[in-house]
Amino acid sequence: MDSSYERLWHQLECNDPALTELILILHTNIDPAGWQAIFATLQTPTCRLQKLILDGNDISDDAFLSLSNSLANNNTVRELDCNSMVNITERGWQGFTVVFASPHSALVKLGMSHNAINDATKIPCGMKYPVTSLYKTLLFRMKEYNKGSDTPPRW
Repeated sequence: MDSSYERLWHQLECNDPALTELILILHTNIDPAGWQAIFATLQTPTCRLQKLILDGNDISDDAFLSLSNSLANNNTVRELDCNSMVNITERGWQGFTVVFASPHSALVKLGMSHNAINDATKIPCGMKYPVTSLYKTLLFRMKEYNKGSDTPPRW
């Protein structure tokens, strides 16, 4: 990881209170270990990040599984944008279901267009048509959250 990413990782690790939104778009030079280090900071109890935009990044299944596990244990990230992450395979999307199963996840908005996921993708949890089911689940969570609750509804 080069020094600019080390500084970013340090800022995330220190949980800078001013850092509530992180936008990382079209990064092809961050290796899987770098992504895993960034995503590991989401599991810290003092994480303040609320919005994470990862459009078009070259993220592997293993790094995406690391993100999934971090989000499953994170109660601040409410929005995740992972559009155009075409390298994530069915294995990565299957692993993402831990976020939906977790009572600790705060996720209420998920962007996932232009990915290698469709209704034929096999995702556990009894979802026959995962894209439709994910969309309906997110709509329900957003509707409940927008009713004025201080805590986001659970999956």
